[in-house]
Amino acid sequence: MSDSSASFQPPSPQQLQAHLQRCAPRRTVQPRQVLLAICVITLVIWMLGSAHPLLSLVPWVMLMGLLIYLSVRARRQQALMRQVRVVSELAMTRRSRDALRAAWKLLPDLSGLPQAHGQVVTILASVLAQLRAHESSLVACDYLLPHIPPNHPASYMVRAQRLLDLLHIDRLADADDAIRDLRSADLDPLSGAMLRTAELYQQIITHHDEDAALGSDDAIAALQPLGIDAGYGYALLATAFIRLDNAPDAGAWWRRATLLLPSASIFEALPETQPLTALPASPTVDQFLRPTESTTEASHG
Repeated sequence: MSDSSASFQPPSPQQLQAHLQRCAPRRTVQPRQVLLAICVITLVIWMLGSAHPLLSLVPWVMLMGLLIYLSVRARRQQALMRQVRVVSELAMTRRSRDALRAAWKLLPDLSGLPQAHGQVVTILASVLAQLRAHESSLVACDYLLPHIPPNHPASYMVRAQRLLDLLHIDRLADADDAIRDLRSADLDPLSGAMLRTAELYQQIITHHDEDAALGSDDAIAALQPLGIDAGYGYALLATAFIRLDNAPDAGAWWRRATLLLPSASIFEALPETQPLTALPASPTVDQFLRPTESTTEASHG
């Protein structure tokens, strides 16, 4: 991570709201509108006849200008979409501050591309949540939802992210309403897994540990669409079991969690899991792939 990214702090909710308003998508002149204007001008010139011979060049000049404009516009859009992919990759590889900084700088250039604009704001909401800036993440979610059809899978994902943000900032009554709303929806597997994590988190912070433990039988299958983020759900289940003095099950879920995620990342994201510090953790996939110091020293010996 570069120094500039390391020093780039998450924006306040007010700062993010102002930035989103400045960078909101705007209406632009579409190529079909220019083509229609050329057709109208051509028709007018045809009606005028040959009284003004130079006028016959006007439609061709306009058409040539349109072709140049379309070429430049296409290259610019391709460059911007490459930058959007870079932002997405940074977020997926958990380089959260790098992703936040890149998304913040890119957003003003996407005002003419509403779909890409929405994609980057969605990434902003996700990385802000990763950085525990949940109030700002909530601003991003509330900005997005009016622009997404309510039954679209993207809407369910944003609503699930919003639900998690509400829980993290202790807006429990609003979160309870959001949970009931999502339970009645036909969710895709990923949104369903996010909802399941939110339900587990709600049960932990409200000390309904038995309810969390009772739902553990299908938890692996239910959380699987989250990939390595399923580790957060496993850690919440481990917390429920350790509070219930069930050390064997707590240890099993904690080993599953730390096989996917470093324990430090879990404790930072979910302070409620601190009771698990005494339990042995599994090596994460990252640790398996990273050479140990002793191996490195031996190779240089």
